[in-house]
Amino acid sequence: MEKVYSILSTALAVVTIATVTPACTGIETERRSEGPVRVAFTTAQPGTKAELDPSAGRFTWETGDKVAVWADNQSGSPVLEAREFTLLARDNYDKGYFTSTLDTPMEEDTYNYYIAFPLPSSFSGKNAVFNLPSRQDGKASGACIAISDAIEAGALREFDEQRPVSETISLDLRLRHLLHYLRFYIPQGENALNEPITSLEFSMPQGIAGTVNVNMADGSATLTDAQTSVTLAPEEAVQDGEFISSSIFPPQRTYVNDEFLNVRVFSENWYSDIEPIRLEGRDFQAGHITTVP
Repeated sequence: MEKVYSILSTALAVVTIATVTPACTGIETERRSEGPVRVAFTTAQPGTKAELDPSAGRFTWETGDKVAVWADNQSGSPVLEAREFTLLARDNYDKGYFTSTLDTPMEEDTYNYYIAFPLPSSFSGKNAVFNLPSRQDGKASGACIAISDAIEAGALREFDEQRPVSETISLDLRLRHLLHYLRFYIPQGENALNEPITSLEFSMPQGIAGTVNVNMADGSATLTDAQTSVTLAPEEAVQDGEFISSSIFPPQRTYVNDEFLNVRVFSENWYSDIEPIRLEGRDFQAGHITTVP
């Protein structure tokens, strides 16, 4: 295989996704069921979604998304622990409506709710474990991790499909991202391979993938089994002018001099090493997107 070197701009443009504080609504309705009951809530925030839409630089919910819900009553006893809720519908991509069937209605009380996306691979109490893979599909789907802060609200109400959804949803929770997102971009006419990109590998000095351990109570996150490289393998080859995206765990410290992002791109017949990108002063904060041209 012949090695080809490309000369690309190394400037990093940072686009910030705003962090929005959680909000909730409380609409009182009469409870109608004593046995299994279907309940629902909505999550609405322009910065929250399951799949990265690079062209728009935003996040949207996708059909089939599932979230985990914790709820404690006023005495501090857990009532819901990582309960699975599934996307029922979405509104303009940014708002998702999620439902689940509980064995019994929730007692009238004030609760503290916590929500995580996606479902954790395991949990113990409010400690949830997520996998941030070192091999991703280039869309950041499945590699997004977002949680809510604690929300104080009443019991989830029974969901009635015959009534307007705004009348039957009891919570309006907003999530914040725990990961940073990279968008790799090769401008038109600057692809030295002269072929569509089939995969991309990159590495950074600090851990960027591995096992993400999240404390749902205080929102803190740590990375274990850390890996410093990620491979992006999209289902279809990426054309010039298109994006290929990745999720990374934010670094534990700001990068210093002589630390670099190394990138290698592959086509069907060739590969190219991009000139190392200096990372000095970069911190790659959670909830932000960095474009790598």
